[in-house]
Amino acid sequence: MTSNQSILIPVFLHFLLVVIVGIRMGQARFASVSSGETKRSDIVLDSRKWPDRLRQLSNNFDNQFQAPMAWYSCIAFLIATSLVDRLQVILAFGFLASRAAHSFIHITTNKLPDRFYAYMAGLVCLCTMWVWFALRLYVIG
Repeated sequence: MTSNQSILIPVFLHFLLVVIVGIRMGQARFASVSSGETKRSDIVLDSRKWPDRLRQLSNNFDNQFQAPMAWYSCIAFLIATSLVDRLQVILAFGFLASRAAHSFIHITTNKLPDRFYAYMAGLVCLCTMWVWFALRLYVIG
């Protein structure tokens, strides 16, 4: 397996995570509206009217399009510049693991300190990826 193929595995797995969270959110929303717990007229223009547990899922889904975008772009630039290496692959898997942990915590216990630690672990991986990329691109070669 090439380095490019290796670094894309966590990308595909993150996409799977996004799909799973999105499906779970959609099912929960459908059930809430079908049961009458939520009225369509209440949520058609304002998502803050969903019950808290559904807002929790929705917030987690939205989170998957924030920091991960910087991760996706780093991976794309790494591939485009042929600078994918073992460290970048390890860091990419670390970021994925942090996102999976963050999602699990967010949609279950939602304990803020635990969520924060998972987020920070991912941020460390992401920042390290970008710094190592810049060093390889401009300094190390």
